[in-house]
Amino acid sequence: MDTYELERLKLAFAHNFAGTIIDADGAVDVAELAFIARMFPSETLQGCGFVDLHGRYTDDYRVAVEESLSVLPVALSLAEKVGLIQTLFGAAIADGQFHFREGNVLMLAGQLLGMDGDQITAAMETEYSMGEIELPPPEAD
Repeated sequence: MDTYELERLKLAFAHNFAGTIIDADGAVDVAELAFIARMFPSETLQGCGFVDLHGRYTDDYRVAVEESLSVLPVALSLAEKVGLIQTLFGAAIADGQFHFREGNVLMLAGQLLGMDGDQITAAMETEYSMGEIELPPPEAD
């Protein structure tokens, strides 16, 4: 498979799961829509044949999403899979909140890429480290 087709499949996979993630908590925020527009410009989606001139998804998009599920787990390196999960995590926190349903979709996406839970969690922690909280030692009675 050539590089262009592999990039197309990565785009289809990421766009599909990013949309699922922003819908997962039941509310779509303006910041989430802005994230989608920034990460997946309509010109790019049109150039790949994924949307028509009216913004409707094409059969090519649906086929690419389906094909991505079988091709990407074997064609991508772990680093490339991590990059996809980091992009998807960006969608999950675009509204400033991380809902457990978004986390479930992230885990599913990573598992479909052939990653285990530890790899998926590490990918999110690496890109968006929230720091650690140090608690004082418990007080003695």
